[in-house]
Amino acid sequence: MKNILLIGGTGFTGKHILKKLITSYSSVFNISLFVRSKEKIHQLNLDTKAFNIFQGNLDDLNSLEKALHNQHIVIYVASLGFGHARALVKKLEMVAPEKVIFTSTTGIFTNLNPKSKSIRIDAEKIIRESKLNYTIIRPTMIYGKKDDRNISRLINFIRKSPIIPVFGNGLFLQQPIYVEDLADAILSAATTNKSNKKEYNVSGKSPVTYRELINIINKTIKTSTISIYIPKKLSLFIVSTFRKILPNFPIKEEQILRLNENKNFNHSAAINDLNFTPLSVEEGIKKQLQDMRLTS
Repeated sequence: MKNILLIGGTGFTGKHILKKLITSYSSVFNISLFVRSKEKIHQLNLDTKAFNIFQGNLDDLNSLEKALHNQHIVIYVASLGFGHARALVKKLEMVAPEKVIFTSTTGIFTNLNPKSKSIRIDAEKIIRESKLNYTIIRPTMIYGKKDDRNISRLINFIRKSPIIPVFGNGLFLQQPIYVEDLADAILSAATTNKSNKKEYNVSGKSPVTYRELINIINKTIKTSTISIYIPKKLSLFIVSTFRKILPNFPIKEEQILRLNENKNFNHSAAINDLNFTPLSVEEGIKKQLQDMRLTS
C-alpha cells in the first residue's frame, strides 16, 4: 500500500477529502493527516484509527519534514495565499514524493488586485518551476453543506428577509463548485498519471447569473424574496461609508467588485483527464438544503 498525506484536512474542503479517503481509499492508501490542532480532528466525528496524525504547522519545517517522510502522495488543500509555498516546495523536493496535488483558486484570474492574488500567482510559479511531479487544481467558489461560507449564508438571508439587496445588476456569471465534486476531482488527480504536471480549473456544471442563483434558491425553498438592485458605484459608496463607521461591517468593497465580474470557467480538461462530472447549481443547492435540513 502507498502512503498518502493530507495537509489541510480539517478545513472545509479537506474534511470531505478525508472522509472520501477513509470510505473509498482505505484499501489503497495508508492515510496520514498533518494538522495544527488535534481538537479539530475530534470535531470531524471520524474514526481516528483510520488515519495517522502528525501535529505541526507550516511555519515549523521540522514538524512538516517528519510528516512528509516516506509519503508517496501529498495532497495540499491549505491556502497558497499565506506565503508558505517556497519553503514547502523545498521540503517536498527533498523527500521527493511520487506526486503532489496543490489546491489553488480561479481567484487568481480576477481583474482586481488583492494582496493574496500575487502571493498565489507566485506560489503557482514556484510549483511549476520545481522538480515535483505536481498537479494544480483551481476551484471556483466552493459551496455545499451547512457550514460553507458562501451559498449557505445567502440561503439563510433569503429565508429570513423579504428583500435582498443586489450590489450591481446581478447579470455577471458565477459557476460555483459543489464541495464533494471538488474532493472527487482532487482525489482523481492524485490517482491518475494523466494529471502529471498539469493544471485544471474546476467549476460547476454550467454558469448562472447572480439573479438566476437567487431565483433558484427562491424556487427550491419556496420563498419569494424580492431583489432590490443597487448600482455598483452607489453600492461601493454605501459600503465604504458603513465600513468607516463600523469597522466590523460584514461586507467589503472587494466583494462587490468581485460580484460584478464574470467568474465562469471551462473545465473540459478536468472532464477528459479526471472523469470530472460536476453537479449543476440546482442539483447542488438541493443537496445543500437537505444537509441544512430545510428540505426532505
